[in-house]
Amino acid sequence: MGGKNETIVAMPASAGATLVTPSPKRFSQRRICYILLAIIAVFSIFRLPFLSFGGHHTTHHQREEVLPIFDEHFKQKVGEVSIDEIHKRGLPHFGTIVVLYRRVEGTKRVEFLLSKRSKQTTVCVGSWSFLSEHGVENEGATAMVLRALRDEAGLFLSEEKVEHICDTHVLHDFDGEDRSENQYTHIAMAEYPNYQDLDFNHESDGGKWVSPTKLMVDVDKGVICNYELSKLVGEITLAICKSLSKKGLDCEVNASTYHKLLPICEKD
Repeated sequence: MGGKNETIVAMPASAGATLVTPSPKRFSQRRICYILLAIIAVFSIFRLPFLSFGGHHTTHHQREEVLPIFDEHFKQKVGEVSIDEIHKRGLPHFGTIVVLYRRVEGTKRVEFLLSKRSKQTTVCVGSWSFLSEHGVENEGATAMVLRALRDEAGLFLSEEKVEHICDTHVLHDFDGEDRSENQYTHIAMAEYPNYQDLDFNHESDGGKWVSPTKLMVDVDKGVICNYELSKLVGEITLAICKSLSKKGLDCEVNASTYHKLLPICEKD
């Protein structure tokens, strides 16, 4: 069908032909339709940058993630490979683990957020863990933490809300998965802004808030993916609780209770 100059020729059974032209009303409806389609197209184009800023609303995680890898001293970049290949070969890379905490109303006690890893992740599927993210090209520690909070939990925090704990080399195997972790990891914490809603991405099947004492029970059982990762979570928990105690908050756990563990920052 054509545009506004279109003429339709109808051939009735009787002799002759009748020229049928669009009525003014029909012409007006068609023009309105075209205008609406144009408005929708323009809105979609200008909306893309805002979607990109939202992190997990983009296709970034839908594609195979490619990350920079480094020499054994984490000083010099030596290439870029997929995150799956990084874990298969145990290649050196950067990342962060972020502990999000909230205060229990009316008390000095705190709870930590854990995220359940979905089937779209490659390791530790179905296990609960702190928020985490891999480092990308030319990304500082603070930017990496803020991106982890945004992409993993849909939270938008400012730099001053992030508290840096320490940097440590995380090196361990993933049981039965023919993969290993070789990550220089920035440990950080942040208080949950209760005026924002949690919005987990496709790598998570949701989250839950747990007390540090309940978390340490799971650490002792070794059920947070495997024994090595459970131990790591326990060491991070002790370090976070040590920092929170300086704020007058109560984790109800301390390093003296767990003789086999040291706070993560005191290991190196």
